[in-house]
Amino acid sequence: MPSVLYLHGLESGPQAAKAIALRDAGFTVTAPALETAPAAALLARGSRDEAAWTAALERPVAQAKEALDASRPDVIVGSSFGAAVLLRLLRENLHLDTPVVMLAGAGVKLTHYRALPPGVPAVLVHGLEDDVVPPADSRLLAEGSPGALLVEVHDDHRLSKTTASGLLVELVRLALSRRRR
Repeated sequence: MPSVLYLHGLESGPQAAKAIALRDAGFTVTAPALETAPAAALLARGSRDEAAWTAALERPVAQAKEALDASRPDVIVGSSFGAAVLLRLLRENLHLDTPVVMLAGAGVKLTHYRALPPGVPAVLVHGLEDDVVPPADSRLLAEGSPGALLVEVHDDHRLSKTTASGLLVELVRLALSRRRR
C-alpha cells in the first residue's frame, strides 16, 4: 500500500480523524507529533510578525523533514498548520517532487510563500465555509503554482464532511496518480 506522511494542524495531532481515515483506507501513515505551541501562542496573540512565524515554524519543519527522510512517503498530506509546514519544507528543499495534498492550507497565512516550487504535483483542498483560513489563500497558492489542482468543497475548516465521506481518501489517491513517473 502507498505510504503517507501526515502533518497535522494546530488543533489536532498525529491521531486526528484524517490520519485515522487514511490508515483505515489501507495507507501506511507516518504522523509525527509536530511542535505547535509557539505557533499557537503567536496565533492567539494575532501576531503577523514574519520573523516570529519563521522561528515558530523552524522546529516543526525540522520534524517534518526528519519524518520525510525516515519514511520516504509516496504522498505528503498537510492539514492547515501542517500544510504551512509542508509549504515551507517544499520551498526550502526544492528537489522534493513528492505529490502533496494541502487541506485548508495555512501556508499563505503563516509564511511569505505564495507558490509551490515548480513541478510539485499538488492537490489543494479547501472548504468554502472555512472561517479560520480563507479559501482565497488556497486560490492564491493555486494561481501561483502551475499544475496545482484546487478542489473547493462544501465544508468547514476541519473538513469533517470531506473526511467522513471518503473524499479525502480519493483526493490522496488523485495526488498519487499525479506523481511523476
